[in-house]
Amino acid sequence: MRDNASWGFYRLSDVYAHTLSSYNACFWPRSIACDYSRVRSKLSDMDAFLAAVRRRLARTPEAPPAADEVVWHLRLGDTVDCDDAFEKPCARNAKYVLQRPFFEAVAARLKPRSVVTLIYATQHAGCKDAHRAPPERSRAYVAAAVQTLRSRGFEVRERADGDPDADMTYMCRARTLVLAGGGYTRLAGECARAFDAARPATVLGLAAPATDLVELPRAYRNSRRDALDADKARRAAKKQRESSP
Repeated sequence: MRDNASWGFYRLSDVYAHTLSSYNACFWPRSIACDYSRVRSKLSDMDAFLAAVRRRLARTPEAPPAADEVVWHLRLGDTVDCDDAFEKPCARNAKYVLQRPFFEAVAARLKPRSVVTLIYATQHAGCKDAHRAPPERSRAYVAAAVQTLRSRGFEVRERADGDPDADMTYMCRARTLVLAGGGYTRLAGECARAFDAARPATVLGLAAPATDLVELPRAYRNSRRDALDADKARRAAKKQRESSP
């Protein structure tokens, strides 16, 4: 860890679903991760997580998204590993970052002229600072996403490089949430579905916990699958090299 004034190494979803300890989580002592890690009774304890989210909101009130607002998470930062990540999957981290065909498929399912709030962090860093990507790549991706959505008549707002706990509580209360890839976005989707059991959110994405699965064009689906397979093979080869005597 470097500096608890920075959120670049914060790992909320890893604390939620994996075995990161209170020691790791409580490097940020007032965080949702720290609170949750002290009271969870099991891994992926949604009841404990919701209670931590509600305690955060009681300490730091914030207005929820509007009822007709579309909250859209972008997983950026260390995962944007190429210059044209909005147009094609990068060789690394392809599962996290989605491309133009996904945006077009989701846009076709939204109400015309909806307000879309993009939530993202350009400074998120790889574990142990093992991999960093220039923030300019993330900014270029956002610019392309904004242009794509505005060209289809949506009003686009941005929540950029903020407190990830504030972003999580905002997404938990969204009535419509669009997911990217990775554990943080998946946790946001689970939270949005559970936060108001009487009125579960509509969650759009490629897999669970999405309530509405987004169908991708075949050509893009195939290119994304090839990128995911190649990245998986690269990671397996790296692990094998590191374990060899």
